Amino acid sequence: MESIVSCPWFPNCSGCSAIGRSYGEQLATKLKQVRRLFAEARIPAFDADRITKIHPSEQVSGYRNRVRLVPAYKSSQSEMNRDSPPPAGGADARGTGIALGLYREDSHFVVDIPQCPVQAAGINRVLEDTRSGIESAGLRLYDESTHRGDLRFVTVRQGVNTGELLVGLVTRTDSPEGVREVADYIVSRNAEVTGVVQNINPRSGNVVFGAKTTLLTGRDYLEELVCDVHIRLGLTSFFQVNTGVAEQAYRAIQVGLMLTADDVLVDLYCGVGSIGLTTARHVSKVIGIEEVGEAVHFAIESARANGIRHAEFQVGKVEDRLPRLVKQLQRDGVPGDRLKLAVNPPRKGIPRRIVDVILEAQPSRIAYLSCSPVTLVRDSKLLAEGGYRLQRVELLDMFPQTDQVETLVVLECAAESSDAPVLRRREGSRRPRRR
Repeated sequence: MESIVSCPWFPNCSGCSAIGRSYGEQLATKLKQVRRLFAEARIPAFDADRITKIHPSEQVSGYRNRVRLVPAYKSSQSEMNRDSPPPAGGADARGTGIALGLYREDSHFVVDIPQCPVQAAGINRVLEDTRSGIESAGLRLYDESTHRGDLRFVTVRQGVNTGELLVGLVTRTDSPEGVREVADYIVSRNAEVTGVVQNINPRSGNVVFGAKTTLLTGRDYLEELVCDVHIRLGLTSFFQVNTGVAEQAYRAIQVGLMLTADDVLVDLYCGVGSIGLTTARHVSKVIGIEEVGEAVHFAIESARANGIRHAEFQVGKVEDRLPRLVKQLQRDGVPGDRLKLAVNPPRKGIPRRIVDVILEAQPSRIAYLSCSPVTLVRDSKLLAEGGYRLQRVELLDMFPQTDQVETLVVLECAAESSDAPVLRRREGSRRPRRR
């Protein structure tokens, strides 16, 4: 736990706020942070002193399976001295070659990062070829101050367990000159690249992706092997950034939910369906809800590719879909003691309306995975005040070298069976077991 990772780009690049500190110190800090938040919340019937362990990441460097970088024209001054102030003109200050990196904190100056110590090795290799391809093809870089130019972002993701890579080029316009040449250049030098896709984002502002994605070459997804299930990942699909720790989290969810072959698992904010698909063998049915259409498309394709026929994925906001789903489950006769819930929301957590719907449905167990301890604690308290017991809190170090931490809570319905309002089962509607 005393291993220390160094980085020549720190602190100009602020992506890894804890780099340079021992790994043991990082883990202790995260554990203390989460324990303090739970202690301050005073959640009914839960003692924060029970939070005593954080699961470490097997990889403390080279673990990131996805990056999104900003391209910018280099300047001679910034090349000579990384600590110098940004050159006049920002990204339009032309010099020798281009930078691919992240914004310096509180600025729009791009810090070039040729080899990032926390990115997977395959990503680092492909990024260098991507840089060369952009330069040789003459693809113009986007300038946010004038809203001109074409290439806005470069994103690469890697299947850590398969070695497959997917490259994305985010452009302002549909058919910028040189974009296909860049794609051909990348795949000609990297056999592991399954495809290069282009996302078109014509709007000003700092939102990375637009609504339209097209295929430039190869296929529009990569495959990752997660808990022995093949998962397809597209350019904009959400998936945890650390594959090894994601697998730890999914296994902990399976254990915490105490899944049985009669259970129906509802997977909220399901992304590409990774939680639902990796638990499908343990339940009678999986129902996932996700707002991003691309993610649902790949969840359905992954289910088909793995021969999982009892998984259903719906496109839409959880706020709109879940109330209707609860009513449908009630009509189908699914009892509350056979309803289990997995939740993996964005950082903002669960809207209060959804908390109320969950409390009405009363699933017997809830597994809530979050990268934001603050909103997780807030929502856990609401659920506990609504009739749930907080059974366990597990910390998983999804983000070594940063101050972020992934946290899993498991809650159990505390109402006695004789008093608990459950989703009533119609006579003869029980689903057959699927193993």
